[in-house]
Amino acid sequence: MGIIHARALPRLNTSAVGWKRDAPQDTTVANPSANRAVILTCVTLSRALAAALPLALAFAPSLAIGQVQHVVSTYENENGLKVGEGRLHPYFDFETHYDSAAVYFDSSTGSVLKAEAIAHFRPGIRLDVPMTTSAISLDANVDYLWYTGLVTPGSSTFSRVQAAADASANFNQGSSVELDITDHFARSDRTANAGAGVGVLSLLNDARLQLPLRPGGRALEIVPNAGFAFESFKPLSSLLPVNCNPGDINCDPSSVSRANYQNFSGGLDARWRFLPKTAFTFESRIDTRSYSDSTVNPSSLLLKASTGLAGLISTKLATVLKVGWGQDLQSSGAHTLIALAELNYLLNETSNVRIGYLRDVQLVPLYGTYRDDRGYVDARFFLHGRLNLHGTVALDRLSFYSASGRQDTTVTVDVGPEYQFTRWLIGAAGYVVGSRTSTFTASSYNFTRHEVYVRATFIY
Repeated sequence: MGIIHARALPRLNTSAVGWKRDAPQDTTVANPSANRAVILTCVTLSRALAAALPLALAFAPSLAIGQVQHVVSTYENENGLKVGEGRLHPYFDFETHYDSAAVYFDSSTGSVLKAEAIAHFRPGIRLDVPMTTSAISLDANVDYLWYTGLVTPGSSTFSRVQAAADASANFNQGSSVELDITDHFARSDRTANAGAGVGVLSLLNDARLQLPLRPGGRALEIVPNAGFAFESFKPLSSLLPVNCNPGDINCDPSSVSRANYQNFSGGLDARWRFLPKTAFTFESRIDTRSYSDSTVNPSSLLLKASTGLAGLISTKLATVLKVGWGQDLQSSGAHTLIALAELNYLLNETSNVRIGYLRDVQLVPLYGTYRDDRGYVDARFFLHGRLNLHGTVALDRLSFYSASGRQDTTVTVDVGPEYQFTRWLIGAAGYVVGSRTSTFTASSYNFTRHEVYVRATFIY
């Protein structure tokens, strides 16, 4: 089949600290093609997991989604079932995963986090339907997590089903009036609630709509947008973590559902390209959130606005600079400068290194709002059309408002390779370490988590 010509795409976020936030997306480079296949991997973790490998092979070939990078491949035009102008790609992903903070178990000192070897069985589909001026895409999977009991006997009761889906529809692309609709769904133990500790299962759906307007010569783009999201929570264990105050909705298993919320947002963004490779940007957004239990969650009305520049300094160096203000118009007391400063060194079309600093304010249960000061370095290299290397280091300082006095610090390191062996088999491996400390002493806010995964993806 010859060499695969692939383009590295932004990697799906993986968090070892229970809470997840994506690094700011690079706004200086156009998005790659919508046709993309997702890559992951696996090799046996033990003899018990090796015995399960024939079952995984029975589902080959396929396509997958998970914690690794995506590629665009010439094989996308050959694999899959033809659906109109597009293709439907079934996939199956088998992964072995070691997690040092997988489950809560009783000990002589109280409930503590224990390690476990986990097998993931993840069937899914990917649909890409490009049209002349429109495009429709869907990437969805169901993930069964089997807690093997090899490291912590008795952990099999934590086996469960998780799921993820991303859908988008873009109409009248590139025209003076465009309509873009996206939806993200996830059932995962990596919650979007920055206040929650490890051991919480989240069900999240986030739908967004935007209407890009390009008057005149299209150097100016105005984008009104709106969104609706909801998230609900349930505990993975009924055990109260050490030092967790009874009734604390972020760590007490009997109370985490009191953090369930619905979020409405609206905004107006603008981008003026006053030079061929440089643009002036403006972003504004207002968020309001309602909770299932308003007695413990303060009402919030968060307004944010920022302005800045994005563009190429040279043929190899791009930058994004933004500054603005965020303020809660209700009771949490948040009022702070927000900013983004990023340098992106472009080694070639498929490899780059980014370094940046982000200061942002977001809504959160119990405290109303929190501020995130994040420094990050992110590197991606695509070599020989088949090998994809990624590495990320991030430091987050989380400050929670409503006079709570709570401050958390998280450090995340994520490295690993992915390799496309054939048009139907892609392999990956990786190591993720996350450390979280908090001024609140609950063990679910203070831990270090090591994760090692190996994974195989079978693509049709």
